[in-house]
Amino acid sequence: VRQALMAGAETFRPDAAAACLLAAEQQLNQGNAEVARALYDAVRKARVPISYRIGATRGAIMARTTDRVAFLIRQLHSDAPAIRDVALLTIRAVPSDELATALNAELEGAPKDLQIRLLAALKDCHNVQSLPVIRKKIRSGDPQVRLAALLTLASIGGPDEASTFLTVVTNDPGVEELSIAVSTLERMEGREVDALVLRALRRADEPATRVRLIHLLSRRNVTEATNELLQQAAGPDPDVSIAAFQALKSLAGFEALPSLIELTKKCRDASVRDTAVNAVLGACKNSEDVDRSGALILRKLKKSTVTVEKECWIRVLAGLGYARALPTLTATLQDTDPELVQSTISHLSRWPDPAPMEVLFNVLEGNADPSLRRRALTAILQLATAAADQDLATAEQLMAWFRRANKAVASVPEKRSLISGLGRVKHIDSVRLSASYLNDSDVQVEAVHAILSAAEPLVKGPDAQAIEAVLTKISGIEDQRVLDRIARLRRDIKATAGGGNK
Repeated sequence: VRQALMAGAETFRPDAAAACLLAAEQQLNQGNAEVARALYDAVRKARVPISYRIGATRGAIMARTTDRVAFLIRQLHSDAPAIRDVALLTIRAVPSDELATALNAELEGAPKDLQIRLLAALKDCHNVQSLPVIRKKIRSGDPQVRLAALLTLASIGGPDEASTFLTVVTNDPGVEELSIAVSTLERMEGREVDALVLRALRRADEPATRVRLIHLLSRRNVTEATNELLQQAAGPDPDVSIAAFQALKSLAGFEALPSLIELTKKCRDASVRDTAVNAVLGACKNSEDVDRSGALILRKLKKSTVTVEKECWIRVLAGLGYARALPTLTATLQDTDPELVQSTISHLSRWPDPAPMEVLFNVLEGNADPSLRRRALTAILQLATAAADQDLATAEQLMAWFRRANKAVASVPEKRSLISGLGRVKHIDSVRLSASYLNDSDVQVEAVHAILSAAEPLVKGPDAQAIEAVLTKISGIEDQRVLDRIARLRRDIKATAGGGNK
């Protein structure tokens, strides 16, 4: 076979090469490495298609026991790209300290493309000396080389490499480089890394760098950074302030509340103030004693004389759902400042339970200002829908709210909001009230879907016949998916009735 491979007819050489490769593999598996090596080398040197020489090169590397590293390195300099590629791929199968040392040396003066491939190979074969070599490449003038070096160091480096990645973050990196450095720092464990990031923030001058480091502290959940973040939030750069407040939202607790409150009062930029209020709310929620936090904010509200400040504390109290604040917020609805009243109604719509419902109905049903009534209606529908989603009220209570709200709905968005809420209430009155909108072309489709959603769990109960009557009204709709749902409901009604008669 070897004779046919080396000197036989050209048409037979591929078959001879395949036979040699098979024989070499068998010899290698049986422990006859030298015999295997000779067979692989024969195929490598023969005039056969490159696919056979690729397999032979990999086998020749695997079979060598004395000069494997030198042989592999020589293949990296082959004129044939496919041979270079297979040599690089084989590195992961034969890692060793000797090979890692050789790869480190090769990396120093290799062409750019080979540097990138060698850096990738070092993920599978590296030693202690590889780390400084890779760090050097992270400082390369070529962005592709830097990126490859970062990827490799991210794969093999530990917390000791945090300073290297921080250097990338604090410079002016490309998008991909920054993403790798940040994601690697996020994953690194240890308070030492936290301390490094915090020190880097204190030293940083550029706003963009400080923003990146602040986000990193937040994602690492470094609660020890709270005081520094408060200082950053107090600074003149709005982007830095916003980033700091965003971080404080998850990191700050009750101890930071007084400082956060004072910083919020000093905010002149609306976007910064908005983020600051979120941070105050977050700090309240992070506190072990939320009632204590709510009481503090309520005292601030009662002492406030500035509308902007009042709006801030009302928003926080509504977000907390601090029950003791509800009488004060109710009184605010009688304020002479219409903007304050409007914002209070809007914030009440985000209360975490339906507690403000009657307060809002009082505005809807008794206030002379039509704009406030409309805003109260919107808030009522939002609260009722949320209560339905979260099972915070009985079906009867929900229907009582929706029936009262139904008397006031006028615009198409209001009707859609009402009908959307009705679809969540599994009650025959919800089906009937939704059906009252079937003749309204603006919301007919929404009404049909609300009827089907509310009716599904009821078709096997005592309201089945009432539901059948409503289904008859919508059977002419031209939507096959809706018709399929109607058919399923009718089958359930029929099956229930048949079972009852039996």
